[in-house]
Amino acid sequence: MWDAEDLAQEALARAFTRAAQTHQPVERPMAWLVRIATNAYLDQVRRPAPLLVERQSKPLLPPPIPPRYAMRSRR
Repeated sequence: MWDAEDLAQEALARAFTRAAQTHQPVERPMAWLVRIATNAYLDQVRRPAPLLVERQSKPLLPPPIPPRYAMRSRR
């Protein structure tokens, strides 16, 4: 979940990105920023939570080959 600093940073980043893309003046900047912050918060709340993955008891891959055995020259 976000805290206030994260939400403010995300809202300002989105606002500056949107302002750079559109070349129209914002008539009510406070309402515009509140809407951007609201949408950022709703996007975060609607995002599904990460799934917890259980650790495997044995490794899925074999251990790496030590470097001294990896590059043997053939003679």
